[in-house]
Amino acid sequence: MKKQNNHKPEKDKRFEKTPAEITQLYHLLVENQTDLIVKVDLEGRFQFVSQTYCKIFAKEEQELLGKNFMPLVHKDDRETTATAMKAIYKPPYKAYIEQRAMTKDGWRWFGWMDTAVFDDNSNIIAIIGVGRDITQTKQAELSLLRERNFLSNLIDTAQVIILVLDEKGNIVRFNSYMENLSGYTLKEVQGQDWFSTFIPAKDSQRINSVFQEAVSGKATRGNINSILTKEGKEHLIEWFDHKLSDEDGNNAGILAIGLDITEKNIIEENLKIFKSFAETSNQGFGWATLTGIIEYSNQTLAEMTGEKDKISLIGKNIITSFYPENEQLRIEKEILPCILKEGIWTGELMMLKSSGKLIPTLNNLFLIRNEDSEALYIANIVSDISIHKEYEDHLKHIAYHEQF
Repeated sequence: MKKQNNHKPEKDKRFEKTPAEITQLYHLLVENQTDLIVKVDLEGRFQFVSQTYCKIFAKEEQELLGKNFMPLVHKDDRETTATAMKAIYKPPYKAYIEQRAMTKDGWRWFGWMDTAVFDDNSNIIAIIGVGRDITQTKQAELSLLRERNFLSNLIDTAQVIILVLDEKGNIVRFNSYMENLSGYTLKEVQGQDWFSTFIPAKDSQRINSVFQEAVSGKATRGNINSILTKEGKEHLIEWFDHKLSDEDGNNAGILAIGLDITEKNIIEENLKIFKSFAETSNQGFGWATLTGIIEYSNQTLAEMTGEKDKISLIGKNIITSFYPENEQLRIEKEILPCILKEGIWTGELMMLKSSGKLIPTLNNLFLIRNEDSEALYIANIVSDISIHKEYEDHLKHIAYHEQF
């Protein structure tokens, strides 16, 4: 049998450290840290500060020891710092704090990881904090936050629909303008199918096809369709879509900007009706600026004045070009003041054709105002009453001869 070796292996004395050497090594590690290291008592008074901390705050170690750290913290961050440090007293006995502090270079942001120190009886007796300058990171975060808040405010105040649909056409988000227009809050319809919720049944298939084109990347700008409000009312919307992609380039849906053109469409339809009426009327119709410059005329008015077409009237002065001097004076002194005061004037005027012939006309002059009731134009509906006047003169002639 082999003899048992009861001798313990000898320790390699090269790796043995005395307590003094260990303490020196510890200090070397601490003092060469780029991070800030501090130790404070439960009242927040410094028990230890690293040289890095002293350099950043331009303080001597003796200036800081025994002093409270809180006066160095920005006044707006002191309450949040004190609140965050309460986590030290609960498992896992750590707290992360972000705060501003006054350094030799002015206010800087620091991120601190604080850890509780226990005695032999498991009582917390101090706090060790390891801090790092996070000013650049914090400034970038704040810049992104400001940008996000700006965009959020822009979205919520924009007087257009801003809509996000996922790749299946489900509602992800829309802005407050859409909420006001539709009568739905986002919370009510978030996650629901856009087409069955907002698109009239008669248009659903067509608009779904447009959506599929949009998510495939095809431009669908200027598409017009109706949406249904909560009350069942239709609004006509002109859409401008943009395909969305995730970080990996996969389809993530669309961002759609919608312009409510309901009123515009009504105005355009009414304008078509008006133009149809104006162009087929046997009465002259037009309007001019307050100084008499013609901006619109129908063909009948052009024929009354003896012009070849209505375009040739545009830009001419209706008063000086088509009324004799005595009527010009009457318009200036009597009729215009009346229109500007009362908003309307009706009466007879002798019109001077471009050929030099005078014709009697019945005029209905009235003001066109803007939304602020400011006078913009004077419009005129003109009737050639030459035949009426001839008939009237004929009756007067018969009546005169019957007397004798």
